[in-house]
Amino acid sequence: MNERFFLSEADGHLYRDGDLSAPFRKGMVKWNSRIKTVSDLKGLIRAADRAFGGTSLVLIMDDGETLCNACAHSEFRRIAEAVRDKDNTGWRAVSACMDNETGPCECANCGDIIVDDEEEADDEPNFDDDFVDSDPWRGGPEGDMFG
Repeated sequence: MNERFFLSEADGHLYRDGDLSAPFRKGMVKWNSRIKTVSDLKGLIRAADRAFGGTSLVLIMDDGETLCNACAHSEFRRIAEAVRDKDNTGWRAVSACMDNETGPCECANCGDIIVDDEEEADDEPNFDDDFVDSDPWRGGPEGDMFG
């Protein structure tokens, strides 16, 4: 980013020359799960690209299908035109989420699996730990710390 501009992580606005009194561009990076305008779509994609960790964007289209992050970037023009024109052709994105917030799904455009259909693990925690047997503080095979 140019050193003359400052992108605020707090409000998502772009400021010029450190002047925080008036934003140069509002909503440059803003997470909004409901997509009503093209600027909502742009800000959402920019915010998802800046997200922490191994999460990625999932777009929910008007027909209920999902689109992966790669297809959201490659088919941006079609999606933006459908959002602008409010088309019901299957390319209009109406909402978005991250892949760790949704259930098992696959991309309707490329067919890649976005979230794998893993079998749910049982809810009981597993306390089987080999560390307890080798911990000298608890009297493991090495003996305890005091003897």
